[in-house]
Amino acid sequence: INHFRRHGDSIKDKAVQAALRRLAKGEPAQRVIVRLGYELSQKFLHQPTQVVRRAVREKDRNTLELAKTFFCKEPE
Repeated sequence: INHFRRHGDSIKDKAVQAALRRLAKGEPAQRVIVRLGYELSQKFLHQPTQVVRRAVREKDRNTLELAKTFFCKEPE
């Protein structure tokens, strides 16, 4: 769990630093925030998307059910 959190924090920190640099260069804040949101969602979802695609190709129902649990269910 600690590894996952450190990895997520690293992705977030790099994206935030890039956004701050764009703001410092005068890029409009709204554009920077929208881009930050897009980049974070792309980076956080890339690997899980690859796993799901592989599971679909291989008809791996267990992985697909697990992915659905992680990404498609509302928190209780």
